[in-house]
Amino acid sequence: MTDHDLTGSDPIDARLRAAGAAWREQHRQGAVVDVAALPAIAGRGAPAPAGDDVVDIAPVAPGPPRRRGRWIAAVLTAAALVAAVVIGLVLTRSGGGTSRRPAPAGGVVAAGLTGLTWQLVSVRSGGTTTAMAPGPAFLAFDAAGGVKGHDGCNYLFGPVTLHGTQLSFGDIASTAMGCLDPNAARPVIDAVLSGTVEFTVKDAVLTLTKPGVGTLVYTARRTPVPVTDPAVLSGTHWQLDSITTGTGDGAVSSGSSQYATRTLAFDDRGGIVAFDGCNSMSGPAAFGNGTGTIGPLVSTARACPYDPVGQLVGSVLDGSVRWSVSGDRLTISKSGVGSLTYVR
Repeated sequence: MTDHDLTGSDPIDARLRAAGAAWREQHRQGAVVDVAALPAIAGRGAPAPAGDDVVDIAPVAPGPPRRRGRWIAAVLTAAALVAAVVIGLVLTRSGGGTSRRPAPAGGVVAAGLTGLTWQLVSVRSGGTTTAMAPGPAFLAFDAAGGVKGHDGCNYLFGPVTLHGTQLSFGDIASTAMGCLDPNAARPVIDAVLSGTVEFTVKDAVLTLTKPGVGTLVYTARRTPVPVTDPAVLSGTHWQLDSITTGTGDGAVSSGSSQYATRTLAFDDRGGIVAFDGCNSMSGPAAFGNGTGTIGPLVSTARACPYDPVGQLVGSVLDGSVRWSVSGDRLTISKSGVGSLTYVR
């Protein structure tokens, strides 16, 4: 094999230099170098040297293949795995992607229980029937399979389903208010409104019976739409039915027929007259759409024994209040103090 001076001016040397440059460029770009074709590339079509003029250039292994494609594939695979794990966790926490609330209880609608407020009128237990004075105890069913109500002290709410002549109350939640008036019927109410009970609906009367526990009898009334037009108050007379003291978790509710001696009357000139159980109060009352301002009221000054209900009446009926009329019930509330519910 003939040695060549790669720095000389020999034509073969020129082709070798050009071939070397072409090889370096192809190698830099990652292409596989065809060594046999290098002289032709360098000589732009000139014939390759023959015999002793053939340059012995050892083939060079191509550089490592590009890894960009494999890197992208690895990233996409990892992302898919992470997404699968996240979806699995979401489905696990949500019960396999299904709602925990019961399916819509079409039977409750068909039974004529929805769209009404069921007012508790009597409680039977142990052979004794207790008539319930008009008050806050009620039940209301919705078409989505829910029930809400009141046992005379606390609000109740939860799921309900219908199976033939039975209602099944699910996990019923309750507020935890204290109650000023002890009510022997309340434990019976709470016990019946749990688990499965027999029910009947006839002539707008709903009867719930749990063997060995008791029977609750409710009467139906259409759920009224709250009204906040002050015109509905003019010339009306009301009797106190129930109260709520405090707000939030510290709220305490109670109702009693004894509250009825505490009254409230509106005249047609923007004034009110109230009785708190001991003293009479009168003065201006400017009521707007759901809000109002009462007072200052002038009160008689009779000496009275301590009466927390009377004190609440005086505290609520003073200053800025919120109000609404729902059916035959008027509710007046004062932020941070409590509320008064009157009936006609």
